[in-house]
Amino acid sequence: MASRAQLANLEKARAVRAANKVREQNAKAKQPEPALDDDTPQATVARAKAVAKRKPAAPVRRDPTVTGRRVERDPATGRVSVMGRSGKMVTRHVSHAEGDPYFIAPGEIPEGWTYQWIAVTVTGQEQRKSLASFARGGWEPVPMSRYPGRYGPAKLQGKDNEEHIVIEGLGLYERPTELTDEARHEEVTAAKNLIRTRNEQFSPKLPEARRRPGTELRAKRTIEGMPPDVGRPDYQMDVDEGLLA
Repeated sequence: MASRAQLANLEKARAVRAANKVREQNAKAKQPEPALDDDTPQATVARAKAVAKRKPAAPVRRDPTVTGRRVERDPATGRVSVMGRSGKMVTRHVSHAEGDPYFIAPGEIPEGWTYQWIAVTVTGQEQRKSLASFARGGWEPVPMSRYPGRYGPAKLQGKDNEEHIVIEGLGLYERPTELTDEARHEEVTAAKNLIRTRNEQFSPKLPEARRRPGTELRAKRTIEGMPPDVGRPDYQMDVDEGLLA
């Protein structure tokens, strides 16, 4: 442990340093400003410091809506959500996939539903026939109110905007996942039946033929005769008489 004499010396040294610091500050405060005709760098810096001391800096004015704003993060998309001037939470509905206006993240699609972009117009012509076919397949339009402010105004005349989401002729449609699974199953079954039908035209059958070295695939062909009620065509040719001379 330090003795009383050592502690006294430390206190005395601190007091001396503090007194020297005060003496230096007073000397700087009493130092006269350099003459205006003195263009040396030291004089220029000294004049600038003197002016800054005489004119205190104006307080910074801040927007009250910016200070202490509420910031959250959307649990579904993970995007930052900030309280705006109107008191509502504002977020960025931007896709970096990249710049693709038709991209919709899987987390933004309601659970149990399937999305698909379908051509509504082609070169300005409405595709009524194909749209009727899609409607029979269970596809229904997705309204703009599903994604407020993303594809159009969230409200019209105080009500939810139920207009169809359409971007450059392509409309966004939805249908239950069960119907989509059923349609895909039917497509896969039809493709397998087509392969089976084509396979029956070969001898030996595929894929066993590929496993036999030296096997040559031969397609079955049948030639049918003309029906009896169809006469033989009569061909008439124009012949140059000069060639027969």
